[in-house]
Amino acid sequence: MSNPITSWIFNSMESTSDLERRFEDRVGEIAVNSQKLFDERHNSHRPDQFWKVERRDKIANRYIASSAYKNTSAGYCSSFQAASYYNDLAVAKRAELITEILAEEKEQASK
Repeated sequence: MSNPITSWIFNSMESTSDLERRFEDRVGEIAVNSQKLFDERHNSHRPDQFWKVERRDKIANRYIASSAYKNTSAGYCSSFQAASYYNDLAVAKRAELITEILAEEKEQASK
């Protein structure tokens, strides 16, 4: 070929065997993807006897109020452990206030 443009176009053209090989690869990939899609859509979405599965959270069935209280008895809102924790804090605070008041009364009595 004497024309340089024609020879450039001819050299940059893809061969038929390359086109067929890529086509076969695409067809194979599409077949695999379509089978995946079929399996995802036609398999069961629910496990066997799904109605017996507990739907609530597995962490003592409660949510955590703050990350500062995580893994402590105060962490689970509306639980017996949290109520007990805060009751214990209230008892300690009450005892502290009572001792403070008694100390103030003794000071006033000694004056």
